[in-house]
Amino acid sequence: MRWRLVRRGYDEEEIDKTLDLLQESGLIEDRSLAEGLVRDAIERRLLGRKGIEAFLRHRGIDRDLIDEVLSHHSDDIELETAKRLIEKRLRTLQGQSREVMKRRLRGMLTRRGIAGDVIERALSEAGL
Repeated sequence: MRWRLVRRGYDEEEIDKTLDLLQESGLIEDRSLAEGLVRDAIERRLLGRKGIEAFLRHRGIDRDLIDEVLSHHSDDIELETAKRLIEKRLRTLQGQSREVMKRRLRGMLTRRGIAGDVIERALSEAGL
């Protein structure tokens, strides 16, 4: 938030006062924000761990906090996300050869930040 305010030309002293006031009142809670963004990234954006990390970094979340909030992120969560994506995407891939389907699904899952071993497990469980 500080970076954005500085970029918009606000005075450093005013930024400090405002951020201190917001933090004291509990309106700025980085951990809560990060946890909410992780939920959004998993449930709505269907991102894997690497995708979530990139999403949080882009939002300006500190690296240590990212590691902390993702410490509970398991392969099972990522596997469920991969399965949901595969199920969704298979509808549009009907009529394609098995190899084309697998290649396109792998690419899509990789771009979402899902780990390679999880991708292979999800594809296997989908019968591909």
